[in-house]
Amino acid sequence: MHRNSNYIALFVLLFVSARSSLAVDVRAELLEGVPTITAPGVPGPLCAFGPDTHVIVTGQTSKNIYEPVVVAATFGSGRVVVFGHGGYFDGASLLHDGTSRLLQNAALWATHRTSGDTSKPARVVTVENEPFAQMLTDAGFDARSIALKQLSVATSEADVVIVNSHRLRSDADRHALIRFVQRGGGLLTAGLGWGWQQLNPTQSLVENNPGNKLLVQMGIVFADGYLSTTAADGYDTSLGDSEHTHAGSALDALVVAKQAGTEADAGHLAQAAATLTRAIQAIPLADRMFVPRLEKIDRQFGDAIVPSETAPLRAEDALQRVLLARQIRMLDAEHRSIQAHPAAATFPDAIAGDTRLINQTVAIDCTVPDWHSTGLYAPPGSVIQVIVSDDAANAGLRVRIGAHKDELWHKAQWNRVPEITVEQPLNQQRVEIGTAFGGLVYLVVPRNCLHAQIDVHIQGAVEAPLFVLDETNLDEWRNTIRHAPAPWGELATDKIILTLPTRVLATLENPDILMRWWDTVLDAQADLRTISRTRVRPERVVCDVQISAGYMHAGYPIMTHLDVVETFVDLHKLRSGNTWGIFHELGHNHQHGDWTFSGTGEVTCNIFTLYALQQCCDDGAKGHDAVQPDAIARRTQQHRTRGGTFDSWKNDPFLALIMYIQLQNEFGWDAYKKVFAEYESLPPEQRPATELDKRDQWMVRFSRAVGRNLGPFFQWWGVPTSESARQSIKNLHVWMPHDLAQFDTVTK
Repeated sequence: MHRNSNYIALFVLLFVSARSSLAVDVRAELLEGVPTITAPGVPGPLCAFGPDTHVIVTGQTSKNIYEPVVVAATFGSGRVVVFGHGGYFDGASLLHDGTSRLLQNAALWATHRTSGDTSKPARVVTVENEPFAQMLTDAGFDARSIALKQLSVATSEADVVIVNSHRLRSDADRHALIRFVQRGGGLLTAGLGWGWQQLNPTQSLVENNPGNKLLVQMGIVFADGYLSTTAADGYDTSLGDSEHTHAGSALDALVVAKQAGTEADAGHLAQAAATLTRAIQAIPLADRMFVPRLEKIDRQFGDAIVPSETAPLRAEDALQRVLLARQIRMLDAEHRSIQAHPAAATFPDAIAGDTRLINQTVAIDCTVPDWHSTGLYAPPGSVIQVIVSDDAANAGLRVRIGAHKDELWHKAQWNRVPEITVEQPLNQQRVEIGTAFGGLVYLVVPRNCLHAQIDVHIQGAVEAPLFVLDETNLDEWRNTIRHAPAPWGELATDKIILTLPTRVLATLENPDILMRWWDTVLDAQADLRTISRTRVRPERVVCDVQISAGYMHAGYPIMTHLDVVETFVDLHKLRSGNTWGIFHELGHNHQHGDWTFSGTGEVTCNIFTLYALQQCCDDGAKGHDAVQPDAIARRTQQHRTRGGTFDSWKNDPFLALIMYIQLQNEFGWDAYKKVFAEYESLPPEQRPATELDKRDQWMVRFSRAVGRNLGPFFQWWGVPTSESARQSIKNLHVWMPHDLAQFDTVTK
């Protein structure tokens, strides 16, 4: 190791140690007598990044990962304390012992006083918050509430100002508060990043939030996201890593580990990486306090960060993960000067440099919402232009580049860059959009669009394979379209669209036969649910090298891995029943909450799996091993042997599915269709309101549909229902599967 690296590491360690010691003193003063604080609503995280900021209390964002909910700072000669929810200044929070004590401690600390100070009471003004002023008055402060319009005057008369940051819409008010703190005043403020963003969806939380405009130069900003509680009544003030939840300290820790070659604790690495990833998204790029440090470190360590399946970025690669996050933020910041990221060649894939760029007009049917495929691909590092009429620019459309929308920030291992798609409003006649990673180009139509059709002209893209059933000429597909230069393409019907690598599409001679079969799958699941075969929009399935959760997951689009791409175009394999996973996810998209009670989220979707297997696959297609007779018998016996409890039943999806299989075996699919149709037509006041209601209605409605009393059947399986529900069907003949008695005999 070079000697200067040792000196750098030692300097950073000494600096961190000094800052940590000061932070401990501030925390101790503010948290005196404060074991817990409340959580009003769902607080959001703060980002602490300035050298004079200190994390006081943290909440949890995921297992063992914490983010600040209360932060303190010195600024000029003054002090500030920030809370991650406006509710800390209102109602029940003021009555909570720990929270009210923290608020009093904060007001006292902000005046440079301590709890033993017996000098003249601190003068505090709250902005339009009489209850807070009264609480402080009762605690010995000279406190009063003022109108917002009096704020500028009050800063010349008060020691401490308390105001919800969302109210500070005036630049004059913000500048008055900044000068007030710089001259030695105290400020207590609060805000909620995610709440403000929901109310202001077209504005930037980073750039436009009034609290962030006030606090950024003090080294604090409100970030997006939610915080989970760490105590029964809110947040345990002793929990969380206050050092590594500060972005500056977190960066110091990662640099020390990288430069000095020290072994860092895995938990600290994960916490530091999470803190910095949030900071990169939350801190304005114009910041000159923290961003320049990141820039310098990126130049030193950020070259050629290319995660892949063979060389993934793992949790221990914390600094590289952070620098990759910064590179993504920088690439999104100014697309006109965008360049292809080195990782684009690994995934989604590269495009040959001599590929011809084309201009094309696409007609968009605005009666169909969400993504519309264009058959075009934006090259990585290039900017495309999207042009519409003046009237269409006000239609609410958006432009999207990339189908691989799953974000992987939370994953312990990254097999690709964790965020590679972009989307922006088509709110002008000419819009430019690009991405460092490239991707298929989509037009996104809002629900209830007022236009029937919009012609969109796209310049600077490359051709991508796109087959549309009953529209694309088969000879053109075979001769040219399937060999288009883009690395990804699509097979589409008005019911389902598959996004697949071009290398697979190029092998496909008869996409029409294949896609008609896929349509039968979607029609079958619609038939079972008793909804129209004509869909509001097609379902989408996108294959990816890594997804955000599970082996596959439902949604729009359904996401799955690359190991299925050949199967999805192999009609023989599909008809043979190699389809459980995709039928399962499509089933999720057909579930209804009224008849999916706790423990059956991964069960009722498989009713649709079983139906599609029977209707669309060859006779004898087995489906999953867990639904074969021997596996069913084994699971049933184990359930009875272990006591037949509801907890046991609902914690094993394939065990719970047996109950639904038995109903189908006895009463057929028409019984399911009859019950599902009944739910479809229920008026709101008859829909189940509780979990017990859901179980009761499912039992009663199915019993009446088949003319049999299923109460004992539900009891045998351990599924709880109410006495009144069971009594309502007692006039029907009891039904039990004839083979269940054998399991009771063996158990006895």
